[in-house]
Amino acid sequence: MRDLVRPQPWTRRHAVVGLVTALTLVATTLSSAVPGQTARAAATEHVTGQVVSSDGGRRSLDGAVGASVSTAEKFTATPRPRIAGLANGRARIGTTLTARHQPGQWSPRPTTVSYQWRADGKAIAGATRATFTPRARHHGQRISVRVAVSRPGYETVRVTSRTAMASRSYTRAPRPKITGTARVGQTLTARPGEWRASPRTFAYQWKRDGKPITKATSRSYQLKKADHGKHITVTVTAKRKAYVLTHRTSAATATVRWPVGIKHKPRITSRPKGATVAPGRTVTFAASATGGKLRYQWQRRTATGTWKNMPGKTSRSVTVKATSKRTLWDYRVRVKNRAGTTFSRPALLVVNSTKTDPFRPGQWYAGNTLTQRVSKSWNVRRGMPDDPDWKWSYTAATLTACSPPGEPRPTLRRLDIRYTWRGPEPVWSEQMQWAELQWRDDQCAAWTIYAGAGPRRAPGGMWQIRDKYKTDRYGKSTQFVRGIP
Repeated sequence: MRDLVRPQPWTRRHAVVGLVTALTLVATTLSSAVPGQTARAAATEHVTGQVVSSDGGRRSLDGAVGASVSTAEKFTATPRPRIAGLANGRARIGTTLTARHQPGQWSPRPTTVSYQWRADGKAIAGATRATFTPRARHHGQRISVRVAVSRPGYETVRVTSRTAMASRSYTRAPRPKITGTARVGQTLTARPGEWRASPRTFAYQWKRDGKPITKATSRSYQLKKADHGKHITVTVTAKRKAYVLTHRTSAATATVRWPVGIKHKPRITSRPKGATVAPGRTVTFAASATGGKLRYQWQRRTATGTWKNMPGKTSRSVTVKATSKRTLWDYRVRVKNRAGTTFSRPALLVVNSTKTDPFRPGQWYAGNTLTQRVSKSWNVRRGMPDDPDWKWSYTAATLTACSPPGEPRPTLRRLDIRYTWRGPEPVWSEQMQWAELQWRDDQCAAWTIYAGAGPRRAPGGMWQIRDKYKTDRYGKSTQFVRGIP
């Protein structure tokens, strides 16, 4: 608050001993201030008080003095500078670095830019240009650059780049070598050679025709099927503190071949053939393949549709005994070697049933052209309660039949059905209940069949179904299905 009270001629002989009792400051910013220029605010300082002279006289003080206040704008975008000329993220000693401050990305664009290179956070004397070359004395230090930008009417801003360690280069960095045989199944080993200075560690990346192989980052690598016909290289990376990260790639191997004795992936030359037989017969399925060093494994399709290995069946052929339980089973062989795996086409085993080896209720079996299934039998009541046999008048079951895809729907009118039991005479079904024929889908139909015999004589009996279709897809047959046990 200088110059609030200017000495008047009469004050030259008097000492000011008065006390300023009130001070009021009111500042009003000019509404016409332009962004980017100095904004000035008008202010009024109002002072009241008394001045006392040495002889005891008093004079009143009441006056006002004008003042002004200055402000500056700020940059709205201040991107971080970066260092160009790094070697794998490190500042190589003896290599010139350049500060990239990207003034066009600032908002607004600065008019002046200055630089200060730093080592471990301290300013390097004389390093105030856009370029800087690290020297041997900077080895191991972290180099950065601080950029200061300014513009009239704006505050000066200083932004620092990320650091990069000042590092030396290896005086010797030999190309690695690969030892081993370029065949599938063989193991290759990388030899990094003698480096100077000695790296702390080596990292490895194996490549197939120049492309990195996933998870192949050990010193050794076992060749796989995917490597066949390709060329293998290995890239070695040397790591040591304050040394430039250095990569060296080996020469490519010869074209990777299959193991000795293997010419190609297995190829099936003869496949197993389906068979239709009576129970008790033995059936042999056989297959052959080429490719070299082959391994066979026979499989059977389970009721859920999945394939399951047959334990111990690992030769070119397999022999099974035909029983009613094994009808409509599929068999195939899996052939493999180091070059790959091949499966033969499935072979269907159709086993006819007999009275001594009937099908189980609910089991699918083959007629001449249709696949069929008879449900578990049940009793049908008929008559009056005073009839001693009214509860056991009929034996009934559901017959389901399906035709192969693409062939006409099954009609079921060419099936002769009768029910037999442990009695002297067979009993034919009395009628076909066409009203109860139901379509399951485009290829399957279900229908209820009846036998006239009372089940008191039925235990131990079975359904006998003769397929009279002229087309013999699976072979002529008369099938037996167990009824009421």
